[in-house]
Amino acid sequence: ARGTKVNEYLVPYPYPCGNTMIGFRVEDKAYRADPPPKKKGLVLILGKEAKYFTPAVRRALDAVSKLDGVKLVATVPRDKARGLPAFIENRGLLDAAGYSKLLGEAQVALGLGDPVLGPGALDALEHGCAVVQVRYPKPRVEKWVNPRLPWRTQHDFVDAVGAPWVASVSLEEYPDAVRRALDAVSREPP
Repeated sequence: ARGTKVNEYLVPYPYPCGNTMIGFRVEDKAYRADPPPKKKGLVLILGKEAKYFTPAVRRALDAVSKLDGVKLVATVPRDKARGLPAFIENRGLLDAAGYSKLLGEAQVALGLGDPVLGPGALDALEHGCAVVQVRYPKPRVEKWVNPRLPWRTQHDFVDAVGAPWVASVSLEEYPDAVRRALDAVSREPP
């Protein structure tokens, strides 16, 4: 009865306390076979529930929407989209192929701070999007995660990719971060 050692717990991400990372591949073969062209200024909002659009998030999105040439797009289910700001085009919940196409067309994917550690940022990177995500003002502890591992950003593992593909900033810094991300993606070859 030796018990289970920390490094014997298999987890999808590398935890700093010594867990063994299984890892996983994010791969979209249909996208890779025929990627759609990027649409200049298309910014996909990763939050799919209206509850993530807090007043602070709405202020940040409003500031981003005023950037020249930016089009904000969300995929909130239509029955939950009441009250979304008018400057956001909501396409409703998409099937896998439709969402993959939208990710392929988008230049930037924008995290809203929740949910923590969702797969959207990894999907966005795989589809050639830069990611702008929230850096929390103080480390955040989630009840479903080891409390010894507070999160500094919405997705600490994506944060490790770094600039120009990932920017982890406060909501107040979103407009500048989105502008830099759009510039970086625009310089990439098609």
